[in-house]
Amino acid sequence: MMKMSAAFFPQTRRRIQRTPPWWNAHLRNLRNQLRKARKRFLLRSSWGNKVTLSYLETEFAEQQDTSYRNYFAGVQDSLQSNPKNFWSYVKERKQVGEIPTEMSYREEKSTSPEAAANLFARFFESVHSPTEPTVTAEQLNELVTFNINLPLLTVSVAEVKTALSSVDAAKGPGPDRIPPSVVKKCCNSLARPVTSIFNRSLSEGVFPSEWKVASIAPIHKSGSRSKIENYRSISILNCLAKILEKFLVDHIYPSVKNIVSEFQHGFMKQRSTTSNLMAYTNWIIRRMEKRQQVDAIYVDFAKAFDRVPHKLTIAKLTALGLPDWVTRWLNSYLSNRSAYVKVAGFLSSGYNIHSGVPQGSHLGPLFINDLCSRLQSSKLLYADDLKIFRQISDAGDVRAHQNDINKLLRWCAQNGMEVNEKKCKLISFYRIRRPILADADQPNEDHIYNTSKKLAPQPPNDS
Repeated sequence: MMKMSAAFFPQTRRRIQRTPPWWNAHLRNLRNQLRKARKRFLLRSSWGNKVTLSYLETEFAEQQDTSYRNYFAGVQDSLQSNPKNFWSYVKERKQVGEIPTEMSYREEKSTSPEAAANLFARFFESVHSPTEPTVTAEQLNELVTFNINLPLLTVSVAEVKTALSSVDAAKGPGPDRIPPSVVKKCCNSLARPVTSIFNRSLSEGVFPSEWKVASIAPIHKSGSRSKIENYRSISILNCLAKILEKFLVDHIYPSVKNIVSEFQHGFMKQRSTTSNLMAYTNWIIRRMEKRQQVDAIYVDFAKAFDRVPHKLTIAKLTALGLPDWVTRWLNSYLSNRSAYVKVAGFLSSGYNIHSGVPQGSHLGPLFINDLCSRLQSSKLLYADDLKIFRQISDAGDVRAHQNDINKLLRWCAQNGMEVNEKKCKLISFYRIRRPILADADQPNEDHIYNTSKKLAPQPPNDS
């Protein structure tokens, strides 16, 4: 075997310059002059060297302050044209360090990054539902069936080449350890074999098992950083898997967009949190201008998309009218997935994912779609964030609101979902002196919410 010469390998590591984003060449020159002036003054503390040092210190401080102010003003001005730059600045300011080595989960504690990774894996695995809810004919009969004519997707070499050349090279590699930068630079060579893999996967309805593995990065939400329960999971997927998913989403989106409820503003083109809030505030303001009362209930689902049952999801998509080749591929895409947690370079043991849809999947809105048709009150969705609101004129409106919450709880029981009671809140909007407040102490009143502004669900017992 031929030996490679050491001359072809770098002998030293590339030095990484860690300078603030407002740093420039002028500041660097001033800093170098300041260092030299300080050395001269230490060697000879004359009056002239002292004056020069004082001048350079003042000049460097003023120029640094000016450069920072100009950078900060530029970040603010580019919020609309370049929002990525703005949020990079916010993320940098919020950064508080890495995950602590000593982590606790229930009764156990970790003393090393490897032990912490395994504790995270146990927690994230417990989030998924190990059992599937029973799929009943009644549930599927309640769905509206659409006549969807969707031919089998076949991608061309040119389309794959364009997709490979458009990946974000700045992102890190997935579980397959193939950096997106390599995929991008080698797009000409990879286009033909990758096209063959994509088309065979779509035609046979089989998603490659090697692409079903996710690397999980724990992200702190709130509370103590040493408690496992205060973290959420972010899935890092393989680059080629995400490209194949995007091809399918772009192909079925024109047909699926008419199926998704008009109240859903998540995962939909030309819709966002802004459109959701505009519709919500306009609806409330119009009624408050007429001095009417509005009660809004904010519903939080516990680990919503981590608990989506796979079999029920495929059954719903089939009942909606998606063609067989799509549902077969999606069934393979969802089933037999696995993951591991990465902490400080250490990997946990792998675990199976029994429920849920991958983050960013367009299956989520379709799964929760039938809930909207069951609720009589006004409602708005952004992914799994649900608001149910209603004009309250008398006790009958309170009971109607109660009835919708009961239907919500019944839907959760049927679909393997759960409402997070601690995060569900009520807010009343009114400009009247005597608002109608649903209170647990009021006699002969059905209530689901009270003046404490906390949702208190009751078992559904109505029809």
